[in-house]
Amino acid sequence: MIGSGVRTGHERYPADRRWSSCLLQAIPGSVHGEIAGADAPIADASETIRLHTLTGAMAVDMESHVAAKVAALHNIPFAVCRTVIDPAGRDLPPAAVIDLRHDGTPDLLAISGSVIRQPNQIPALVRTAIDAWTARKALRVGRRLLGVGLSCPYLQEPASAPAGADVFAATQV
Repeated sequence: MIGSGVRTGHERYPADRRWSSCLLQAIPGSVHGEIAGADAPIADASETIRLHTLTGAMAVDMESHVAAKVAALHNIPFAVCRTVIDPAGRDLPPAAVIDLRHDGTPDLLAISGSVIRQPNQIPALVRTAIDAWTARKALRVGRRLLGVGLSCPYLQEPASAPAGADVFAATQV
């Protein structure tokens, strides 16, 4: 998925159009649309659908809005290229949304405890793992297609006026 922009709270951060266009050309079959920024995982399918209804966002993630804010703060272009692990219509099992440890690795003890307390989540957890494996494979293919410069059109040019870093208020989410 190539983001046209990121919505969060009262703000919308448009992605750089030129860079986004390069990403769309580099990755055949990619989808272009808004991304909703969230500060925590959205585990409930009904909440994902509600966010889509309110914002028109085609995906929700926890990173793009942070990158967009930093890019806007420093007046530099940004683009969003994501793979989606969990489809909007599927709830995530509790073990899948347990926070990572400080070093970025899964907290296997907490995940095991969740599974022991609720063993009925195992089929959904396996489905989520398969989705994650598929998304990771797509991410690797996309990374190769983008090349060393991540299809950024500005790497070949001298510095000039920043592109796409403007921020404007959007309707409340």
